[in-house]
Amino acid sequence: MSTLDFRLLPKFALFVGVWLILCGGNLASLLVGGPTIAIALFVWELNRNPESIVLRPLRLIGFAPFFLNESLRGGIDAASRAFSGRPRLSCGMISFETFLPEPARVFFATVVGLLPGTLTAQVAENSLLVHTLDHTKAVAQDLRLLEARVAYLFAIRWPES
Repeated sequence: MSTLDFRLLPKFALFVGVWLILCGGNLASLLVGGPTIAIALFVWELNRNPESIVLRPLRLIGFAPFFLNESLRGGIDAASRAFSGRPRLSCGMISFETFLPEPARVFFATVVGLLPGTLTAQVAENSLLVHTLDHTKAVAQDLRLLEARVAYLFAIRWPES
């Protein structure tokens, strides 16, 4: 996959629609439904195209606190930038090399948006192009930590140096 594509958009719309039907049309329920739908799409794709990578459910439970913490940190960072008198922006793009195979790489690219001030702009076979609101921060270090957590989640061994 050379770039992020929109092939999951119809499934995403279907899942959101089903979620809203089950929740009586309550849009606020998407606070819980959004992550639930993301996980459902991921599992759907994983089962549709299984590879030698196995998602470890118990490790997913251990990933949840990290996920919630980074979501909170990212939200606080975005809010503080939006509500400050002069937004602190030093935007840039960084290329990040990753060893993660697909589908772990796709999961990693999706979760990058949790990190404060980051968003995956493009996914290539062995790298991500990441947009950052502050390229002076140690974004690569945060990405490497996230990559390690995703590798652990999928029981992927670090490559030999």
